[in-house]
Amino acid sequence: MTAWACTHGHEYTPENTYITPMGHRRCRTCNRDQQNRRRLENLAEGMAEKRVVTLAAPKVRVVNADTETWRDYALCAQADPEAFFPDKGGSALKPKRICASCEVRAQCLEYALANDERHGVWGGLSEHERRPLRRKQAS
Repeated sequence: MTAWACTHGHEYTPENTYITPMGHRRCRTCNRDQQNRRRLENLAEGMAEKRVVTLAAPKVRVVNADTETWRDYALCAQADPEAFFPDKGGSALKPKRICASCEVRAQCLEYALANDERHGVWGGLSEHERRPLRRKQAS
């Protein structure tokens, strides 16, 4: 008895085969290979950039220390504070987008590092991203 195989030579077995809605037999191995190829092509074309937060250099505001603080110009003061303290494993994408266009991001990050803020997004960086900066400051 001859074993059936797909065009790439993978043998059709019950574990390796599925039937499409049109009734065609398909190989799971080839399907996985095709999906992986598509992912790599999308990465090469830059389709994955939608998930990446790029921190463009915004305008920097110089704050007069006598009459105002950096917090007076912080964009996070106008947004939902809960967004800047996501749950463990939650997305920090929204607050990072807000921080990316904030004029006082540098002062905010400096404050977070000086006061050892361990939770939330400060200066466009999450706790995990600030950790190496804290270590570098300590040494």
